Amino acid sequence: LAVLPFGWSFLSEQKKGYQIQTVSRIGKANYFISKYIATFISGALPTAFILLSNYAVLALICPLHTPSIDSWTTEIRMGMIGASLFYKNAFLFMLMWTGISSLWAGALAGLTMVASQFMKTSIFVMLFPFFITIFWDNICNIFFNNPDLSFLYLFFVNGQSAYVIFGEI
Repeated sequence: LAVLPFGWSFLSEQKKGYQIQTVSRIGKANYFISKYIATFISGALPTAFILLSNYAVLALICPLHTPSIDSWTTEIRMGMIGASLFYKNAFLFMLMWTGISSLWAGALAGLTMVASQFMKTSIFVMLFPFFITIFWDNICNIFFNNPDLSFLYLFFVNGQSAYVIFGEI
């Protein structure tokens, strides 16, 4: 939900002519680079804020303690990304996954900017990241027969390597 407004705002700038005025003043490359950076940050920060506020409320209810490897209360097993960090310092592990989720949100916000380059209907531009996510999920499930490669599963700890996660971002 955090990435929805960005493609629409870029598309409205194109339709109303604001983009032409700005490009003539600062140049096309500077305009697009600054727009993509602003869109990435605007998609990543709300996601990070939501996750951090969720962790803060959770900290009011559940005390933070270092979990035991022998405990079956968590699905994080040794060999998964950040598992050793989780069992040494759960707070840093939480910050790591907040950062990865923020990168995902920023990348999806940038994807709406790309979609607004060739789609001219605002509803399709706003929903484009969801279409891509569902499309890739189906490809991973049907053709590759490996649902762990899906975007939807990479938000959770699933044993994938960091190369797969950051490569897909």
